[in-house]
Formats: sequence, structure tokens, C-alpha cells
Amino acid sequence: MRELSTELAGDELFGLPPEEFVATRDEVARRLRREGDTEAARRVKALRRPSLSAWAVNQLARSQQRALEGLLVAGERLRAAHQAALAGGDAADLRAATRAEREAVAGLVSAALDRLLDAGPPTTETTRDRIAATLHAGAASREAADLVRHGRLTADLDPSGF
Repeated sequence: MRELSTELAGDELFGLPPEEFVATRDEVARRLRREGDTEAARRVKALRRPSLSAWAVNQLARSQQRALEGLLVAGERLRAAHQAALAGGDAADLRAATRAEREAVAGLVSAALDRLLDAGPPTTETTRDRIAATLHAGAASREAADLVRHGRLTADLDPSGF
């Protein structure tokens, strides 16, 4: 089990291998209670272990920041192109923005699957699909983008569409 700094416990917990999350979280919460910070202990104890696919996306926020930011920028462009197309704008811009977003997602899904392979948990087509859906969701809305960017997801996100 790893020793985590109290100030960064949440962020550090979401960076741990999945099998270490619960035991480390519980130890941090116990330490905080012993130190008299019951409110922080309660907040740490309330953190849920991420699903495997959410964990993989969280790792992208730590190891693929530039590529992840590229996806989120592509998502902003896609949202703008969609709005422009609805207002009678050029459909070619929408097609190009859609292609850029999909390519960014594909690259990040590949990186996430590589990270899962390195970490050891088995991956399935369902895991791959959930990672892709969460990344598409991050591109589709500013709120989801913030969740993905911070790498503290506990569950998959569903894309709401553009």
C-alpha cells in the first residue's frame, strides 16, 4: 500500500492501479481520522473506485494530457461546426470536425488500451466501447470535458450527442 499526501489524496488515489484503490483510500481515511480531520476523512472515504474503463480514461488525463486536450479542442470545434451547420453553414466543416474528433478518440482509445494491457486487467470489446463513449462524451459537452480533463471519473460517461 502506498503512502499518500493528505492534500492530494483524491487525485493520487485515481492514479493508482485499480486493485490498490480501496485499501489505499481506506488507509488515507483512517489516517485523516487519527489526525482529527474527520471531514476530510469522510470525503476521502466517499470516493468510489472507478470502473475499469473510467480508470483507463483517468490515466489518459495523467499520461496523455496533450492528446486529451487535443480531443477536447476537437470537441469544441465539432460543437461549433454543428451549430453552424444547423444555421445553414457549410456541411464540409461539420464533416471535417467530425472526422477530427473521431480520429482523436481512436488514438486515445488505443493509448488507454495499451495502458490497461500494461496494468494487467483483461480488456474486452465492451471496455473499449465504454472508453470510446466516455471520450466522445468529453468532446460533446463542456461539463463532461472538465470531468475527463481532471482524471477523477468513477463511472463511464454517456455521450449526449452534438
